[in-house]
Amino acid sequence: MRPTILGLTLAAAAAGCGSDTPVARSTAAVQGTWTTACATAGGFDEKRTRTFSGSNASIARAQFTSADGSCTNEILGAMMGTTFSLGADVTATIIGTVSVTAQELTLNFDPTPEYTIVYVDAWAANGPYLFLGDLSATQGLDGTAPGKRPTVLGAFWSYQKQ
Repeated sequence: MRPTILGLTLAAAAAGCGSDTPVARSTAAVQGTWTTACATAGGFDEKRTRTFSGSNASIARAQFTSADGSCTNEILGAMMGTTFSLGADVTATIIGTVSVTAQELTLNFDPTPEYTIVYVDAWAANGPYLFLGDLSATQGLDGTAPGKRPTVLGAFWSYQKQ
């Protein structure tokens, strides 16, 4: 019995050490619907919603004619769905230099998955917030492969649990 336990421990350790093999993780922390506040980006107001249900994820984005943070008169809405998985813990930075422990997040878009990170601040004063990796924050860490996950969490598009 002892060699089996040791074998599983070594296999699990190998899976979390730079391997492309996903490490199974509970998705409980991210489950539910998360929405951004209205923000002005590119001359228009925008609001984003992410929903995680079981192993499924949906991503919605709404753009508005307003450009003052009021999100009025929707002109464009887009939604896509996929499956997702969480992997190993990773050290990430948020809001400049604050270090947190995030998790690997893989969004299984077809034909090209997105490899990023996710962090849930469950103790925020106004309720839990979800932060995703900023794919443009570090050159070369663009989420196109498991080894190219960002290490910076985007604070501009923080999602509050609904």
